[in-house]
Amino acid sequence: MTPQLQFTRVPTLDLELLHARDITHDYPPHLHEHSSITIVLKGMEVTRIGGTEHVAHAGDVLLINPDQVHASRSRRVEYIAMKLRPDWIFPRPILSSRKTFAALLRFTQTLDPGDSPRRWRCFPRRPRAASNGARSRRCAIR
Repeated sequence: MTPQLQFTRVPTLDLELLHARDITHDYPPHLHEHSSITIVLKGMEVTRIGGTEHVAHAGDVLLINPDQVHASRSRRVEYIAMKLRPDWIFPRPILSSRKTFAALLRFTQTLDPGDSPRRWRCFPRRPRAASNGARSRRCAIR
């Protein structure tokens, strides 16, 4: 599959969406002036923040604060990233919450109904644990 990027701007919410598919890339250290919430649909995203690596698997939510220097390794990942106003601040970089993931997925569907990400469903992966100590998940098309 060829990597694909789809951008959507929602001016009324001062929000931008990026739906990226089949991305394998190493991003050098960089920063953004906005906050971002990324829901990982497929694959794995490894993000280094302040010398610590954080691994986001399918079903995880990656949170990046404004002006936070980070580097990433994307491996055959599909994700939806939301760029937010810079006054949003997050206390930690990874959320492993099925409820939060599902709510964000539904929210992005209402903003960009043309691509139908609502067809994704995530569930716990068995039996091995993820490298960050949490149980890993897999997401599949319904």
